[in-house]
Amino acid sequence: MLKGVVDVVFDELHVEIRDFASVHISADAARLAFQLLNAMLGPYARQLKEAGVRLTQNVELTAVILVHFLLATDRPRLDQIRKECRDLVFSLLYGTLCIAEPNYKAFLRPDLAPGRLVLLGCCLAKGQGDQQRITEELVAQLESTVLDDQQPSAVAEGRVAYFQPFLAAVGKETVEGKILPQIEFIMNRTTHFVRVIALLLEGLRAYQIEQLETLRRWTTDLVPDELLGTGSSELRKDLVRFVKAVHGVCSEAHDMRRALIMDVLVEKFKQTKRGQAHLKAKAREAVLHQVFELINSQAEGDRHVSHDLLQVVLEHFFQTTEAAEVEAIAQVVYKFVSLALPQDTMDLLMPLLEKQPKVQFPQQIQVVLDQMQAEADPARLKQIENVVGDQLLSSLLLVNFKSV
Repeated sequence: MLKGVVDVVFDELHVEIRDFASVHISADAARLAFQLLNAMLGPYARQLKEAGVRLTQNVELTAVILVHFLLATDRPRLDQIRKECRDLVFSLLYGTLCIAEPNYKAFLRPDLAPGRLVLLGCCLAKGQGDQQRITEELVAQLESTVLDDQQPSAVAEGRVAYFQPFLAAVGKETVEGKILPQIEFIMNRTTHFVRVIALLLEGLRAYQIEQLETLRRWTTDLVPDELLGTGSSELRKDLVRFVKAVHGVCSEAHDMRRALIMDVLVEKFKQTKRGQAHLKAKAREAVLHQVFELINSQAEGDRHVSHDLLQVVLEHFFQTTEAAEVEAIAQVVYKFVSLALPQDTMDLLMPLLEKQPKVQFPQQIQVVLDQMQAEADPARLKQIENVVGDQLLSSLLLVNFKSV
């Protein structure tokens, strides 16, 4: 009897919404429907499991449509989507209703609502059904519905939601052999999909970058210097998010997180120094911001600027002769210094000052003044004063005179 009640509920609901293109259900209403079904049927989960009943196919087909409306929002929050798919959708189907084997063959039907892709991803994660066929279908749908530059990037961003279970389950062979080539293709055609690529990377859970060559494919091969130097402020924000997303899939065991900073980003920074064109200066500024934001986004105990990284930053800052570039990067340089060990800063400053005691710009002098103020060693303080003392005094007088 319980089976009959459940079947009737879903059969009638499916009749009402099966023509999903002609009906409209808000995301809130779809969410409420899942909550009510879980609450209504939850008390009977044990009975359903013990009886081992096979429910009507319309249970899963109805869920496909409700998932479609649950996710059909502009720029959805992917962390929220992952939680709702787990706590509402999968909990109802494979927990409350005790469906042991997802009907993957039904989810392969192209006439179903896009919510089918969520359920296919669940099949992949559970290791159920024809894994190769499911993977091929999801990869093909990812290419046609997300990685399609004939559609607005905002539309593609929304469609990433349907692939969250797939992205969480997919491994190295599929990512590097099938998904990455698609990304490389689209990034050669447009600069508007950087945020979309970042969203895809953020969804990956079982995949990690383990080799420097692969890391370069994900970074320097995808993002040219021209994109760094000419992008809008919105694009630059997207690039920061992209870099953070790459960092999130870098293998710590293979030292790829350090490699992302030193072997990729810092190396790109050094390459932009081959020339002093305006474009190169903008690219350098963008890379510095990306590196700092990446470090600053880590857990509090991990926000540390290494000696090697600080050396690159300070050497460039003090050797730069263009006033506009010094002014543009000064604030981010101060931030780098704030996350470094004071001893590292002093050890690096002294050779720079001895080599070039005539500091050219007030922004550079500020770094020296800050370190003098924080220095506790009288001998080290005297050493700095002997090298640049006269210039610091004249610079301070000049700054105060101008302010008057």
